[in-house]
Amino acid sequence: MGSATASAYRTVKTAEASDLEQQLKVDTCPQPQRSSRTGVARLYVPMIGLDPQEKNRRSTPMELLYDLTVAVGASTLSSEFTSALLTADGFTPFISFTFFSTFLAMWQSWAPYVLFSSSYNVDDVLFRLATLGQMVGVLLISNGIHAEFTGGGYFRVVWGYVIIRVFHIFLFRVRAAIEDPLRRFNNLKHAGELLVLQCLWVLSCYFEPTLETAVAWTVTLATLEFLLPALFAERNNLVPSPFHPHYSADRHGELTLILCGEIIMSISLATSEALDGGALNTESVKIAIAGLFLLFMLWWIYFSTPYGDMLERNPTYRVIYCYIHFPLHATLVLFSVGIDLAARLSGGADSLTNANLPNMIVAVAVSALLVFKFLLYVTLVGWNWKSIVSKLVASLSVLLLASLVGPLVSLGDTLLILCVPLLLLIGFDLVSAAQNKTPFE
Repeated sequence: MGSATASAYRTVKTAEASDLEQQLKVDTCPQPQRSSRTGVARLYVPMIGLDPQEKNRRSTPMELLYDLTVAVGASTLSSEFTSALLTADGFTPFISFTFFSTFLAMWQSWAPYVLFSSSYNVDDVLFRLATLGQMVGVLLISNGIHAEFTGGGYFRVVWGYVIIRVFHIFLFRVRAAIEDPLRRFNNLKHAGELLVLQCLWVLSCYFEPTLETAVAWTVTLATLEFLLPALFAERNNLVPSPFHPHYSADRHGELTLILCGEIIMSISLATSEALDGGALNTESVKIAIAGLFLLFMLWWIYFSTPYGDMLERNPTYRVIYCYIHFPLHATLVLFSVGIDLAARLSGGADSLTNANLPNMIVAVAVSALLVFKFLLYVTLVGWNWKSIVSKLVASLSVLLLASLVGPLVSLGDTLLILCVPLLLLIGFDLVSAAQNKTPFE
């Protein structure tokens, strides 16, 4: 009887919440107009939940500008990581940890912004100013990357993080809690967990600066960064936060493209090395051609799936979809580092004891990206053994070719050989999609 009564109570409360939500939309803001829709900067727009079914919703120019700020950080990270590998003559625990922790800071400055914008981007003056403040924090993180790789500590990165979180908590979450009473509890939970986490990040700066201590703090806090929004802030709410599946897919795809742009910059270094000194460097030419073909095929494989449609069918997996992009985006930065290293070695000015290291970095990045692509597919669509096995076989083939063939031939030749498994995978997916008459691959 108690269970039935509780169930009936929840049903009534949910119906009341739905009625209240509709009333708030009618009374407070009948037709919320964002600046990007009208072309006019609006002084104030009530921050109520946006319509998750809005047609043709796309990123605003403000959001794209924010992405470009994150791109600067990714470019700095790639360059500093490459230089650190050359200086240390390969990977060390410190360099590997620094890459992970710095990319975590960059990515976590972007993901909460996207999550909030999906629900509340009214694009008025205050929203734009809050975004500007967070851009300052992202740039401060970028400026602290060099110090982190050279052993100067991660104070700048953490304080950049503080600036981002202050603007995000008080001008985003607290404002939404005030102006959207129906989801006040949701936003206050988000603000609370971000505030606690940020205090812990600051506290971690004042412990003994050893690698072991830094790893322990970072792993613990990184785990909480990923778990708390899903298991605490977005659970047991009377009304869920609005989520626009196509907008979310669009935003994740845009950052993916921006990171692909960083790879193109590395490829351009190989092309410049090819003509440096007046003589044609054929090794650099092969690296540039192979890098461009690999990037093109990875772009093809990633964007062959309509993630927006799949998220619309399975919105409950939106957090998993977002979090899978963390390692996926990291592999794109790693791919850029591998091509950059190969280009520098081909120029002759730099050297590594393990000359096959650039090939292995590219192979690991390509292989990992295929694995994460298959995880996205499994999460949003389900098990399709043909698609899954084909991607795993291609992933293992890339790793085996790099490790077995790499020491026997040049860097450029190895990278060209790595194109073969991806080319076969695309051909297999095209034939399979034609036979099954489905675009979901």
